[in-house]
Parts: sequence; structure tokens; C-alpha cells
Amino acid sequence: MSTVKPARISVLRRISGAAVVAALVFGGVFAATAPASAGTGDCSFSGNTCLWKDTNYVTGGIGWIYKEFANGIQDLRKYNWDFGHGNVNDNVSSAYNNGNKQTSYLFYDLNFRTQMIGMPIKSGVKNLTIGDNKATSAGFSFCVTNPTSAKCI
Repeated sequence: MSTVKPARISVLRRISGAAVVAALVFGGVFAATAPASAGTGDCSFSGNTCLWKDTNYVTGGIGWIYKEFANGIQDLRKYNWDFGHGNVNDNVSSAYNNGNKQTSYLFYDLNFRTQMIGMPIKSGVKNLTIGDNKATSAGFSFCVTNPTSAKCI
């Protein structure tokens, strides 16, 4: 059975302590420079659909560059992305249906016309291609069949 001398233990403690400090410093630097991402988990309200300005549910490095709705939006031209990042109309690059009962849709035209894409419950599209980011309205099945409902703003 070998014994470790006290001087050697002290050196090992200093080396391991320095490694922990270095890991925390470098980890903090890398964490601080990573781009902000809302991700589907941040589509916070069960029952809503979320729209993002960027692909992969990313928020443009700012956070909150996404819109969330419970029923439908007849005219996305009425909405802007937060922090001066332009209009939502024709500028949706990813979307997620966090709904519980209905398919959610994106449409090329106002008032839920000319269907672009349908998203079943708890699914999404993380990368709408250039031609398919031209959503002008969005809503759940209810708004498609009841476009004049007050719920479908």
C-alpha cells in the first residue's frame, strides 16, 4: 500500500482547482456567445402555434423574435417582429404547432386562403425554403372553416 505525500496532494488540489476555474471561465465565454434560440420548448403555451423569423426555431440572436397565437391571424401584415426586425408577412422561416386538438396551417393569402403547409399537433417545420416562407395568414382548422370568427383576428 503506497501513501501519497502531503506536498503532492497539495499540488494535485491546485491543478484540479485551476482546471475547474478554467472550465468555468471558458464555458461561460462560450455560453455567452452562443446564439439565442427559442426552440420548440419555448413555444410556451400548450395549444398555440409559434412562428419564427429564422430557421430551426432560432430567434435571430436576440430572443423573442417569434410570434405566438391561439387561434389564427388573418393578416400577418399587421404584425412586426420584435426589436425592429421587419414585418412578419412573407418572412416566416420556421413554425411549430403546439396545439392539442387541431392541425395548424400557414397560408399564402389573406383570410386563410391558398394553403401553404399543414402541421399536425405537436409538429413543426424548422426550415421553410425561400419560396415557402411567404405566409400571409396562419391559423388552426377552426379558423379555416370559420374565418370571420372573432377568435380568428
